[in-house]
Amino acid sequence: MYCCQKFSLKSLIRFKDVQVIDTKKREVSQQFIATANRFNLNYFKDVLVNSIYDQHIIVFDNNTTENKADKSNIKTALVYYSESFDGECDLTPIYDLPSIETLYINNQTKGSIDIGYYYPMPNLRRLSICAWEFNLDILQSLKYLKMESEMLCEFRCFELIKFKSLEELVFKSYMVNHLQMDQLPISLTYLSIKLMDIPYPNSFVSCKSLEKLKICIDDSEFEEEDVEQLSIDLAGLPNLKSFKFMEEDSSDNLIDYCFEISLPPSIKILKIFTNHVQIPSKYPMPLLERLYVDQSLLSEGKVNLSSSPSIKKLSLSTCYHPIRANTIPSVEKLTIDKPLDFRIFGQVVFPPTLTHLSIKGNHYESFKLPESLIKLNQTIKIPPLSLPQHLRQLDWKIKDTNNFVFPSSYPPHLETVNLIYLDAADFKIDIPPITKYLSIILNPNSSTQSHLLFSISNRITKPSDQSKLWLPFNTTNLTVDLWCKLDFSKKLAFRLDEVINHTNVRYLSISDTLKFSIQRLDPENKSVLVLERQTLTGGIITQRKSINNQQQYDPIYLFMNKGSSSCSKFEFNWSFEPLL
Repeated sequence: MYCCQKFSLKSLIRFKDVQVIDTKKREVSQQFIATANRFNLNYFKDVLVNSIYDQHIIVFDNNTTENKADKSNIKTALVYYSESFDGECDLTPIYDLPSIETLYINNQTKGSIDIGYYYPMPNLRRLSICAWEFNLDILQSLKYLKMESEMLCEFRCFELIKFKSLEELVFKSYMVNHLQMDQLPISLTYLSIKLMDIPYPNSFVSCKSLEKLKICIDDSEFEEEDVEQLSIDLAGLPNLKSFKFMEEDSSDNLIDYCFEISLPPSIKILKIFTNHVQIPSKYPMPLLERLYVDQSLLSEGKVNLSSSPSIKKLSLSTCYHPIRANTIPSVEKLTIDKPLDFRIFGQVVFPPTLTHLSIKGNHYESFKLPESLIKLNQTIKIPPLSLPQHLRQLDWKIKDTNNFVFPSSYPPHLETVNLIYLDAADFKIDIPPITKYLSIILNPNSSTQSHLLFSISNRITKPSDQSKLWLPFNTTNLTVDLWCKLDFSKKLAFRLDEVINHTNVRYLSISDTLKFSIQRLDPENKSVLVLERQTLTGGIITQRKSINNQQQYDPIYLFMNKGSSSCSKFEFNWSFEPLL
């Protein structure tokens, strides 16, 4: 009895969030490969197997492979046909998985795939497919469908109206046209579609359950006779809460046109990334909370906020003109995209409710910051004399780094500081003492024939007293971006020992790829546990005294790759050996 309980408990131990399938790319996860290839202890391999016990992969190439013998409990599967595969694109192996609920298909060949034709797969709930050409038979149980193809066909060819249980439908690519009424399943709650032409005005009126809708249109083929009276009727969708409308880059099409879009009063999130849209004022939006629009839509009255007292977030894109004093409503969060170096803030009046302000674009303009801010993101040349005293997060893009210094006083609760240097110059900074989360860019300290060396000492002002930390004691989370001018021919080397011995950093992220936890196991930092948290790999580093200076430890170099297609971004190793 005891042995059975012990065996059962062992089989339940798993790693959290370990997936063998990269669901975005529909391929084997590079994170998983890095994890699986580094474990040598059988116990950890058992835990890894437990973590993916219900996932299955079949790769069709010159040497077709499968990753699992036991197929009784498979819930998620990936079928991948490589470009080198010259056989028939056959899904027969999947039919041996009666319990499958989620299926990813990535066909890099020109072959066609028939899905659900020979076997209905009654438990299939989610299907994601990328293929040159495919045919869908009736999959009665399907609730989620994502499709991507380079083929263009009429929408009716998919006969999606027969999918009675379908709730989420995503077209990842421009692959359909001629969308008309009664071609969409009425059960849909989420639809994301990319169209090569103008949909009929009533194309969506039957989707009464729709809660979230995204429409992207390629207008490159529009003709004058196509755009006389354009409209999309959504007013009769009582459950629609989120709507996004955008166009593909239309710089080559000079035809003047405007979509008149009617919206229901239930709308809460509205995103319109084009100036070819008008929301008539006779369609009020009393529940609207978040609005993302081109500046021209507000300034020209194509979107009216007089009926939207609940709005909390406003994002204005392509801001070329001065923002009038009455433009900004009583929002909490405001984003302004300023792509050109025009002065637009001369008349602006920020509401007293504003707590989050983000100014996008690398074009600097000075203006008075509202005292109500708790989060600020902007481009600067010269830091202001003071910052809002309630500020908790500061994201600065620094345009002129010559003699850059922080303001003389810091907000008392400034916990997060993210610094981006637009010229990537060599200069050193002092960090506010309250900072907990710090993000900085590093330039190479030096270069060898095979490596670029990076060090935080190249950016941080070190104290004259060597016993003091280089960063504030409060700084426990550090993110460094290694700026290397896309030089992929060399490996990157980072001085890990500086972070271990001269900071109190416990969580280190490098170029948004590797994410380490650092645990010092003794007061002298002689033994340090360093673990890459995504791949669950790492180990204990036992530091060794320098021969030249017994009071210091030898350097520890963390070696990694960046951007090379032949190497996994999760590959790394550390060494005491000097660079060659």
